[in-house]
Amino acid sequence: MDFCDLSGKVVTKNNINYDELRQVLNRSIQNFPIAIVYCYNYDDVSNAIVWARKNDISLRIRSGGHNYQGFSVGNTTLVIDISNINYIDINEENNYVKVGGGIKSSKIYKELSSYNYPFPGGTCPNVGVSGFITGGGWGLSSRKFGLGCDSLIEVEIINYQGRLIKSNKFVNDDLFWAIKGSGGGNYGVIVSMTFSLLPKVDKVSLFSLYYPHASRNTQFEFFNTWQNWIITASNDINMRCGIYNDLTDGIYVSALGLSYNDEITTTKNLEDFLNIKGCILNIENIPLFEALQKIQHSYPDYEYFKSAGRFVYKNYDTYEINHLLSIINDSRPYGSYLTALNMYGLGGNISKTKNNDSAYYYRNAHYILSLQTKFESNDYLISNTNWLSNHYDYLSSLTYGNYINFPYYPLKDYEKEYYGYNLDKIRKIKEKYDPYCFFNFPQSVTF
Repeated sequence: MDFCDLSGKVVTKNNINYDELRQVLNRSIQNFPIAIVYCYNYDDVSNAIVWARKNDISLRIRSGGHNYQGFSVGNTTLVIDISNINYIDINEENNYVKVGGGIKSSKIYKELSSYNYPFPGGTCPNVGVSGFITGGGWGLSSRKFGLGCDSLIEVEIINYQGRLIKSNKFVNDDLFWAIKGSGGGNYGVIVSMTFSLLPKVDKVSLFSLYYPHASRNTQFEFFNTWQNWIITASNDINMRCGIYNDLTDGIYVSALGLSYNDEITTTKNLEDFLNIKGCILNIENIPLFEALQKIQHSYPDYEYFKSAGRFVYKNYDTYEINHLLSIINDSRPYGSYLTALNMYGLGGNISKTKNNDSAYYYRNAHYILSLQTKFESNDYLISNTNWLSNHYDYLSSLTYGNYINFPYYPLKDYEKEYYGYNLDKIRKIKEKYDPYCFFNFPQSVTF
């Protein structure tokens, strides 16, 4: 195949680095594109789109490669990699920051926090911000500042014709609405994003809770405390937490959180958790950037895993909690070194926006509940896939809707699950801006 009309850096199967460069975060996903084009500017992106249409080749769009189902890379596709379009322009006078579509969380955190500006991003350093915000964008600052997409004020995308389109609340406002929560890769390639600058922050309190060798009673107490605490907690605090069955450390409970208060206030806000026997609290009031670095430091470059995350709207009774705990307390699937029941705090300023004010529908959920298994290699893929599948129906029976940034590929009626009652509007916008469904993948928006 002739790749001469492509600009940027083109990597094909003949390239010595092809096998490494086709990989994504979740190594349980293995796809083989015909080529990867690394784009350095808007023209490179436009050329790639036009070339793919001319040659009847399917496209995938990759910035960080962190889609849990690996939808940013596909077999016999052309991958548009925008990771090198990663500029950042901080405009304090007009209170905005404009960034390239391929920027990662680590870079935007570093640059903004050097001016003491927070950013409502995620916790993993290599997540592409464009993929993050198109799924809504959960993070430890979400209860205080809203989702990542809530600070977005403008995007530029390159559409199926290779044309640059600007979208904000005044121009192409329907597309702007859709981009905020209907998932990445559905309407075109995002090449720039502009965000409002948030109020400056000097220090934050970074904390962790740890319950080693947690008994079943401790697990129950923690879960029950969590489900009540997250409803009434201050908007200034949030955490992700979980109950884990670890090959090395056994069963334990752990939480990582961020508070925009001092140590004394934060400790008081965590009092209910501290009253659970065996709790080990670590807390430090440190500069924002130092806290962000510590949060991001624990993430590996890649993993083998299967997971699914759904929204919780109610408190669970004793039977329901114990059933969830049984999933983790039972033996791990063959080849798994960690199974987890994870919780990600919602509420606060996330719920101040109405369900239909952006494509992200699940504004009133209390938290995201996720099941995950991690394993050593794809030699154990089937057993771990089956484990998640076997428990998914029960998880689904207790929850409502699936978080699109934690996609689950076997999901039935996935569009309804991801988008709720915003689906009809999303489909109309898809038809308007991508009338031939050129941007498609296994769980893309259809019409």
